[in-house]
Amino acid sequence: MPMTAGAGRKFRRMTVYGMQKHESENTRSTRRLKEICRLLQSGKFEETLELLAGVKGPEKSEEITQEPLYRSALFWKGTMDAAAAMERYAESEFLVAQWDEFASSPDAAALPERASYALREYVYTTALHGYLELYNLSGIDDGAVLSRMGRIYQGLGDYERAIQSYALAHKRAKDDPRVMARLADCYGMSGETRAAKLLFREAFFIDPRACAPEKCESPFIVELLERLRAEGVPEDEAAWWLPVYAAVLGVFNVKRELKPVEIGRLTQSIRELEAVADAGGVAGNGLSGRDKALLLNRYFWLADHYAGLKASQEDLAAVLEKIKALDTKIYERYTY
Repeated sequence: MPMTAGAGRKFRRMTVYGMQKHESENTRSTRRLKEICRLLQSGKFEETLELLAGVKGPEKSEEITQEPLYRSALFWKGTMDAAAAMERYAESEFLVAQWDEFASSPDAAALPERASYALREYVYTTALHGYLELYNLSGIDDGAVLSRMGRIYQGLGDYERAIQSYALAHKRAKDDPRVMARLADCYGMSGETRAAKLLFREAFFIDPRACAPEKCESPFIVELLERLRAEGVPEDEAAWWLPVYAAVLGVFNVKRELKPVEIGRLTQSIRELEAVADAGGVAGNGLSGRDKALLLNRYFWLADHYAGLKASQEDLAAVLEKIKALDTKIYERYTY
């Protein structure tokens, strides 16, 4: 039946009212979240809990206590109460450890992004005060403290200060793969791709596990992890296979000349892994997936060394044959 003019006007009024009501509810929700974020960023957890409880009203108090935002605020209120009795440096260590635990929880995953950042900013900034106090009082470039400061700055998105802190820590511990990987990640997020690739390549060579690629933000590391998943690489082996695929795909293409002592260590490491592989009877059969990836990566380093020195073709060909015997598919990609 055709709608009359009067009915049409009534329908339009109802539609407009419904839209206005929906917009009003959205506006209130946005304002409420903004206020909650402001409170979290200031560490006012008691006020946050009161605000969240007031939204539902006393008759729904049990319902609100089950919401991730409420539980998160309650967790951090208790955490900050416990931290208040600690010395500043101990407090900083405690807060960072608690953040790591919290960040892996279902409640943290369910938080709105704005709320998560506001909470992290408060926790990290509070922890930073203790580290800065110790650093300034000590009067020396303590690598451990500098590394922790770098992590805080990185978590706050201040990559310039993070790079400064990690770079100083790296001078104190040249071969620490954790520091190298974090410094590389900050370079990657700052657009300094060459420095990032060089340091990542070095760090993954020393200890893939310590690099914790799943925590890296650099786009090319994220893309490599996605590629590994697509290739069916087990998650618990991803850190070991990442530098292999980075070499095959030409991602880790920034390299340096090895020192004589490093060449000795490289060849010794290769011999040890080859001995394990030979114990299996067939090429590579004695190796775990992780060790196989380690050996492939070391072969790549040796091949790069020979190529950089313009060594005889026989030396390079011998390394390529070893790669082929260990993994034909990787060899075909590497030499394509």
